[in-house]
Amino acid sequence: MFIRCSVYSLNQSLYTDSLKKELLSKLKSVDPIRFEQIVLELMEKMNYGVGSMTKMSHDGGIDGIIDEDELGLEKIYLQVKRYSDNKVNEKEMQNFAGALGCSPVRKGVFITTSYFDERVKRKAETIQGKVIRLVDGEELIRLMIKHNIGVQTKTKIEIKKLDEDFFIDEE
Repeated sequence: MFIRCSVYSLNQSLYTDSLKKELLSKLKSVDPIRFEQIVLELMEKMNYGVGSMTKMSHDGGIDGIIDEDELGLEKIYLQVKRYSDNKVNEKEMQNFAGALGCSPVRKGVFITTSYFDERVKRKAETIQGKVIRLVDGEELIRLMIKHNIGVQTKTKIEIKKLDEDFFIDEE
């Protein structure tokens, strides 16, 4: 029994790793506008309010706006970068921080299919009065799988156990 569980866990892990690579590769190849739409859909599935995309050019460093609550009292700015191999650089982080700094919005999420270097991470932590959450490609994929964005359930496995109560005589 233990051997089967171990093999199952190993196979599940390998399958999940393969799915993650496939999903990340697909995200890197989608149209940038579609990528923004996917991110908005993910944020909504994560129980944030309704999201909207900003205009395509001259967006001031903001790609989307999420209403954090149903009444739209709090907003979250989004910046998304769909990169194949490039990391998010300090200038892009500075632009996003500047856009956030010039607004009453206190929270921002910067999402990429790639990764952030240490200088970008430090910059995000030091913005006074603002909170910037960085989501790299690995975390993005994990969140998409968790919230069933871009994936489908293929198979469900049901595991049964003995019902001891079923065999008790009731006299």
